[in-house]
Amino acid sequence: MNAFKKVSLATCALAMTGLMYGCGTDEPPTPANPTITGVVQQGAVANAFVFLDLNGNGTFDAGEPNAITSATGAYSLTVLPSQAAAAATAKIIVNFPVNSIDTVTKTRPTGILTANAPTGVGTTNTIQNITAISTLVASVPAGPTRTALLANLATLGQTDPNGPVANSPAILALVKSVETVVAASQSGVAAVGGTAASANKVGNDVVLSLANAIAGIPTATLQNSATLAATLATTLPAAAAATIAAEPTTGAGAVFTAAPSAAALTTSLTTAVNTVTAAVQAGVTANGGGAGLSTSTALPGVTEANVLTTANAAAIDNANSAATIAVAANVAADVAPPVSNGVVPSVSTANNNQTVALPIPAIFIQFSENVKASTVTNVNITLSNGGPVSGVVTYDPIAFIATFTPSTPLAAGVTYTISLSAAIVDLSGAALVPTTLRFTTTAAPTGATGGTGGSTGGTGINF
Repeated sequence: MNAFKKVSLATCALAMTGLMYGCGTDEPPTPANPTITGVVQQGAVANAFVFLDLNGNGTFDAGEPNAITSATGAYSLTVLPSQAAAAATAKIIVNFPVNSIDTVTKTRPTGILTANAPTGVGTTNTIQNITAISTLVASVPAGPTRTALLANLATLGQTDPNGPVANSPAILALVKSVETVVAASQSGVAAVGGTAASANKVGNDVVLSLANAIAGIPTATLQNSATLAATLATTLPAAAAATIAAEPTTGAGAVFTAAPSAAALTTSLTTAVNTVTAAVQAGVTANGGGAGLSTSTALPGVTEANVLTTANAAAIDNANSAATIAVAANVAADVAPPVSNGVVPSVSTANNNQTVALPIPAIFIQFSENVKASTVTNVNITLSNGGPVSGVVTYDPIAFIATFTPSTPLAAGVTYTISLSAAIVDLSGAALVPTTLRFTTTAAPTGATGGTGGSTGGTGINF
C-alpha cells in the first residue's frame, strides 16, 4: 500500500471516530436550524397558513417562521438561533385562507386552531400537531386548571396533547363539538358585522371557557360512555353562551352594545352539539365502536376519516351553519357597527359613474358583513357593457369580498355596469339591497403596470 493510500485511509478512519468531519475536508458541516413539524388537523387541513407568533400579538409579522400546509396537512417551521428565546414562550397560530380545505369533510375550515410551541423549540427539532386539543391546552396557563384539563383529556383517550387526535370515540365527539361551538360563536359575530377583532376575541374567549368547563367535569362523569354525549351537550354550550353574553358592551373593547341572551345562545348551541355527537356516534357504530362513546380506548376503525362519512360530515357542517345563523340572530341587534375596509378606491353607491384606468384584472366587491357564499355567483353578480361580459366570481368569507374576474381584458372607452341581485343574502337570510354601479374605462397611463390601486390592481366597490 503506498503512502497516498495510507493517508487517505487514516483520514477516513479519523472521520469515523469523530475526530475529522469527513474524507477530503477539514471544515465542519453547517448545522441545519431546528424545525417544528406536525400536522394541522380538523381533518387534515391543506393550504392552511401556519406561523409562530414570536411577539405574541396574534397576527403574522414579517420575519416570523411560517409555512403553508401540504395536501396532507403537514407543515414545517424553521426557527433561527436569534428567535429561539422568543419561540420558547410563543404560540403557533393557524389561519385559513380561502383555498384551505379540510381534506376529510371537503369543506373550508373555520374557527381557531393554536398550539403552544413545544419544549425544546429553537434548540432541537420538535413535533407539534395543531388540533382542537392543542388549542384547548394552549388557552389555559400552566397551573391546576391545565393539569386537570390534561388529566380529563387522558381519561377520554387523548394521552398526548401534542399528537394527532386519538382514535377514541369520546375524543372525536369532544373535538367535533368544540370545533362547532367555537366556529359558530366566532362566525356568528362576524356574520352580523362584528369586526375581525371582535370575532377573534369572542372565539378565543369561548375556547378558554370550554377548556375550563372540560377541566371541571368529574372524572367519573367522563368515564360514563352512555351519558357522555349528554354531558358535552350540557356543559359546552352553557359555558360558551355565558362567555358570549358576558362580553364587554362599553368602552374601546366593546364587542356588543347590549348583552345578548345567554339562554337563547345555550339553546342554539345545545342543538348543534347534539347533532354533532349523534353524527359521531353513527360513524362510531358503523365502524364497530358500539353504541356508546367509549372513553380511553383507541379503536382501529374509529378514525376521523372513517367516522366522518359524507353523510356524517354533512350533518356536522349543517349543524355548524345552523348554529352560526342562530348565534347571529341572537346578537344581531346588539353588535357594534362594522368598520368599512376598502380594497382599492373607486366606485361606490355614494360615488358612482367613475372613470377608471386600465388594466382592470378584477373587480372587488366588499360587503359590510358576511354573506352566504352559495349566493355569490355569476348569476347574482353580473357585468355588462350593453351585453353580458363573461367572468368568474369567487368569494372570500373572511374579508367579505367578492371578486369578479373578466374572462377577457376590459376595453378602453367603455362604460361597464355591475349589478348585484337581492338573491345575495347574509347568514341570517337578510337580502342585499339590489345595487347597480357603473364605471367607464380609459387607456392605461404611459408606463403603468397595474390597475387602480397600484400593485393590488382592480376596481374596488364597497357597501
